[in-house]
Amino acid sequence: EIFSEPLEVALNTTGYLTFPWLIVFVPLVIHFAIVYLRFLLHLPTRIRNTVILAALLYVGGAVVVEAVSANRWFIDGGVSFPYLAIATVEELFEMLGAIVFLYALLLVAKDEGVTAVIQVSPRAETASFHRWAVSLSMVFVVTFNVVLGSWVYRQQSALVVEDGEIRPFYQEVADRYAGQGVVILQINEVITPENPAAQQYASSLLTLFDDLLIVSLPEQQSSIVFASQSLPFDRNELTVILQKYGKKQAIVLDTAAVSSVRDGG
Repeated sequence: EIFSEPLEVALNTTGYLTFPWLIVFVPLVIHFAIVYLRFLLHLPTRIRNTVILAALLYVGGAVVVEAVSANRWFIDGGVSFPYLAIATVEELFEMLGAIVFLYALLLVAKDEGVTAVIQVSPRAETASFHRWAVSLSMVFVVTFNVVLGSWVYRQQSALVVEDGEIRPFYQEVADRYAGQGVVILQINEVITPENPAAQQYASSLLTLFDDLLIVSLPEQQSSIVFASQSLPFDRNELTVILQKYGKKQAIVLDTAAVSSVRDGG
């Protein structure tokens, strides 16, 4: 998961790939599945089917349900009850997969008559081609991870050079005005007068707060809301911070402009 942040920045992942570590994880799963396919096919039928079931449960949770939870995170703009419910199902599938796999190991122990002593029978020497294939695959995996790790490190270094530190612009606002009653919200909608869907958000915000500054980010299809009964900074100060972080396309709306959005103007 250490690859997630630089991958998200580089690829601008959204929706089901909001957690971009899946882009790295899925190819590795497929690779190892191919490597161990021969071993799997030579298992007794009952044990083979149990191992396959365990893999489907675990990978289904770690990939499929994880992708669904990532999409919910993206839609809700962060942690929400639906996201936590889906994440709980994800963990359940992974634990069930581990339990079923342990059951498969117990089946092996039973079929082999294992009690307190494990007897290892002589086995035929592994074919040379198969040994080479496994060795090359492991070299590939190690090389892939080294290259990817180096790329991630370079991306992180580039971000540090560009921004001074890896953090969103609104984090600077939060740090600078901590303890002064500033509420910061992220909305997965561009709040502009031209967007009819923004009227409901504008109405709700004006009902709750007296003073608003909204930064609409068209390139990210989202908006950052700074709200309070009396904001300790103005539009000009916020614009300076946006310029510092290279947000040239950002649109800043003050309370009057938000009222215009609410009224459909």
